[in-house]
Amino acid sequence: MQVVADDGVRLKASRWGTGEAGTVLLLPDWLASGEGFLALVPALTRAHGAAVTLDPRGTGHSDRPDAGLRLGRDVADAALVVGRLAEPPVVVMGYGYGALVALRLASEAPELVSHLRLLAPPVMLPAEGPGRRALAEAIEDPRRLWDLVASGASHTLSPYILQAVCEDMARTTAAAGLAQLDAMVRAPWAQLVAAVRCSVAVATGEADFWSGARHVRERMGVEPVVWRGVGHFALAEAPETAAAWCRPPDPGAIDAVAAERAGDGPPPWEPEPP
Repeated sequence: MQVVADDGVRLKASRWGTGEAGTVLLLPDWLASGEGFLALVPALTRAHGAAVTLDPRGTGHSDRPDAGLRLGRDVADAALVVGRLAEPPVVVMGYGYGALVALRLASEAPELVSHLRLLAPPVMLPAEGPGRRALAEAIEDPRRLWDLVASGASHTLSPYILQAVCEDMARTTAAAGLAQLDAMVRAPWAQLVAAVRCSVAVATGEADFWSGARHVRERMGVEPVVWRGVGHFALAEAPETAAAWCRPPDPGAIDAVAAERAGDGPPPWEPEPP
C-alpha cells in the first residue's frame, strides 16, 4: 500500500499476516528497499504474526525527493508506518542502516517498540580516507557498487540475489545514500543502546567487515549472535533462522522487559543535528 508522509512524499509499505501474535517491522539496509526481506516474510507469518516492510524514501517504489533525505526523516517515516499498518508496540528488526533507524525510533517513540532486533549494525564505517571515498564513489557508479557489495558477500550467496540487491541500490539517489552514510559514521552506538528501554538483541555475520562480533561488543556493549557468512546470508538463504530470532515474543515477555528497563528513564544523548 501507499503511505503519504506529512511532506507529501509517498512511501511503499506492505503488510502480511494476521498480527495475532504480534507484528515485526522490517527496516532495510543502506540504499536498499523492503524487497530484501521477501524471503523472510513467509517464515515470520507462519508463526501467526504479521510482517511489515517499508521502502524508505529514495529507494524501491517510494518517492525520491530532492530534499529531506536524512536519518530523522527516516525515523519519522518508520513511526508513521507503524501507526498505519500495525498495532503497537511492535518488534522492530533493522538491518545495517535500518538498525540505526530502529534504535532512534525506540529512543524517540518508546511506546511504538517492544523489542529491537539489530542485524549487522555498521559500527565500523570509515569517517574519512580511501574507504570513505570508495563508499561515496560507489553510490554514483553501479559498477563500483557491484564490486563493493560482491567483495563483502559470502560465497554461499546466490549471484542472482546479489544482482537484485545492486540493481535496487543503483536506483537510489546519491544524495540519500550520502546522508545515510554520514549518519552511520556519526552514530554513538553504545549511547543509543543505553537510551532505549526495550530489549535489544544483535546478530552479525562471522565475515562482516563493518559489523563483526568484536566490533559490536566494543562499540555497542552487546554480545551478538554470530551467523555464518555475512549478515544478509540469513535473510536470503536461512530465513527460518532469522525469523526465529526476530519474531515477536509472547505479550507477557513484552510487559516484563518494559517494566525491567523503565527505571528512571533513558540517559541523555546528542541527537542528529538539523
